[in-house]
Amino acid sequence: MDFSSPDGLDELYRDTVSYLRHYDLAENESRFAADYACKFHHSENVKAQRLVIAEMGLVPYEGTILREDRELEGRFSRRRRREYVLRRLGFVRALYKELRVETVLVYRGIHCVDLPTRPSNRTFVSSTTNLAVAESLACYREPVNENKAGYKVGVLMSQRVPLERVFTTYMETAYLRQATNPSAARAS
Repeated sequence: MDFSSPDGLDELYRDTVSYLRHYDLAENESRFAADYACKFHHSENVKAQRLVIAEMGLVPYEGTILREDRELEGRFSRRRRREYVLRRLGFVRALYKELRVETVLVYRGIHCVDLPTRPSNRTFVSSTTNLAVAESLACYREPVNENKAGYKVGVLMSQRVPLERVFTTYMETAYLRQATNPSAARAS
């Protein structure tokens, strides 16, 4: 499997949706993936998912309180969110284990005003398996970013991540493919 490709696999998208639909969790998947891809830092839905993951003891939560209690009701209740997390983690691990993938090499490009500092705890960390995408985000070849005045430091990092730490990738999640590859979104 070529994780450096900007395109995921349509068969995996269908398998993921089919699997989650079987457990009546397809709506949880589509809403979480869309919010994470498009408005991660401003989504009460993503925050609710982070809180539930912390309650499960998987990753401590650091952040503000949930402003929208309805994010933990009905189809998105704590119980359903827990089930979604467990089903998704199980699916990703089983899928990549079957493909004999034990680790994934990821890149993260950041562009900042000064030397980067250690980030606060994060439940989810956005990274990419595509070096060119990370390089473009780091802007390290261009010391000035016209979209972010004063940003003059670009950093490119890489890390081999064990499969146990992977929650979702663009390879099996269509919303993430569309967010990272606009031409794929138009083609889908």
